[in-house]
Amino acid sequence: MDPTTWKAHALHHALRTPAQRWQYLNDEAKALTKAIVDLVHRAAPQLLEPFGIGVDTAAEILVVAGDNPERIKSEAVLAKLAGIAPVPTGSGTTGGRHRINHGGHRQLTAATYRTVIVRMRFHQRGERHVHADAGGPLPARLRAVPGT
Repeated sequence: MDPTTWKAHALHHALRTPAQRWQYLNDEAKALTKAIVDLVHRAAPQLLEPFGIGVDTAAEILVVAGDNPERIKSEAVLAKLAGIAPVPTGSGTTGGRHRINHGGHRQLTAATYRTVIVRMRFHQRGERHVHADAGGPLPARLRAVPGT
């Protein structure tokens, strides 16, 4: 076999195999994404109504809620579970200061963060709020975005 033909054949094989694998994985990812969309629409379509909450965020909320959604009785419980609830700081002599609880479910915290960023950037009320308080630090602005 001619070395040029052999090299071309080897290159063709080396590129074909990962391309076929990519196509298979891409098709599988599309099928799984469709299944997640269908499950979220069937299980809790109301989660998709607020601005900035997509299927991924709604799915993460459903995963955290699990089979017992009754345990999340209020926004405060969900905030604590997500690791975004305020916690008093200091020894008790500093009045009214809080920090964000950094515990909780990391993926739910990330999903909440994505929702806040989308609202800050694309939602009219969120944009107005951020621009009105543009002088404050970003964490303070994230805590105060309306509707979160």
